[in-house]
Amino acid sequence: MRKLLIFWFYCLLIFCCSCSPSLEKAIMTTTKTQVNAETTQNAIHKVYPGVTAVFYARTYPIRETSTTIIDTLRVPVEVKGDSIPCPQVVDKVTGKSYTPMVKCPDLTYYATTIREQKETIQESSASLEVAHIQADTLQAKLTREQTLRQIDVTEKEAYKDERNKAYWALGILALLIGAGLVAKFLLRK
Repeated sequence: MRKLLIFWFYCLLIFCCSCSPSLEKAIMTTTKTQVNAETTQNAIHKVYPGVTAVFYARTYPIRETSTTIIDTLRVPVEVKGDSIPCPQVVDKVTGKSYTPMVKCPDLTYYATTIREQKETIQESSASLEVAHIQADTLQAKLTREQTLRQIDVTEKEAYKDERNKAYWALGILALLIGAGLVAKFLLRK
């Protein structure tokens, strides 16, 4: 009796394990279409918003781009010349002593100022990824449309060639029939 009970227990366990959906099957069902995936994502976000936030932050980190702008300014600075006294001199003719003044020239020099500005840009890689995906999707649609248009143009050209050949054949056939009728009419007389 005990062996029979153990046997039934194992059979029931195997049956339950084989009937329960696997994780892969559950994922496959919930992500079969984009609508199903979005619905599943929204449901998970409602129940566990932290899980989706951590996944989002890990998958799409914010990238910082730093730009350093160095600006060099050269400003002209003018210094007015001044008169400075020289040592006293005695005039040999009059015998008076006086102090001559010397005029210094005006001077211009350039003062260089370096200004540095650091600019940091934070960009969301998620929005960039969405833009890249949309661009790839649009490029695929454009390629498909161009291919279909090229096939259509090729088919039209083939149809025109076939039609023109048929018209030529009909024209030649009509010419031959007409020539035969004219010859028959002329030979009858």
